Amino acid sequence: MKKWVFILFFLSFFSNANAQDESAVEISFDFGFTGLNGAENIGLLFNLEPRLKFTNNTAMGLRFGVTANSLAYRNADTLQFHINEISGNGVISIIPTFEYYFNEKDFHPFAGLGLGPYLLASFLDVTEYYTPENPTTLHEVHVKDQWGVLLRGGMQSQKIRLTFECNWVTAGDIILPNGKKAGSVQPSYYALSAGFAIRGK
Repeated sequence: MKKWVFILFFLSFFSNANAQDESAVEISFDFGFTGLNGAENIGLLFNLEPRLKFTNNTAMGLRFGVTANSLAYRNADTLQFHINEISGNGVISIIPTFEYYFNEKDFHPFAGLGLGPYLLASFLDVTEYYTPENPTTLHEVHVKDQWGVLLRGGMQSQKIRLTFECNWVTAGDIILPNGKKAGSVQPSYYALSAGFAIRGK
């Protein structure tokens, strides 16, 4: 509940500031790839982010991010458990951000950071193996959402935006209904993206 109050407060703040100075508003659309986190498949991402510039060098935004195949799984015991969700997973992130622009040239470098919730795949299928005398059991396991930190940097012109980002997210435990820990979900990922920005008039 706290994370939604946090997000609604930020949206309200952004809306009020937007009404005061529409020319300071910018919306970016970024597409890219995720990797270097141990996931078995190449991940994809899409980020949508409205931003409000307070000065020529600073801005605040709210990033809505979606990834596909970006999660990595750690099995606690491969002889006892099998985690079936290897592909088709993803993360939804809603991150308030702050950016700093190092100069005011047409193509300028920037750095940014953010903190917020990362919503993981809601359910996983986990097979639990028993002794030869007992059958296996298929569990549907819910993995709790996690909080994470975003660090990023890149280059941006009036319309083009290139970004490298690091998303450090706490791991989510895979707990079976009987209380056993089958492993963990590793939501952290690196991403490289390119996109474009639209500014208000």
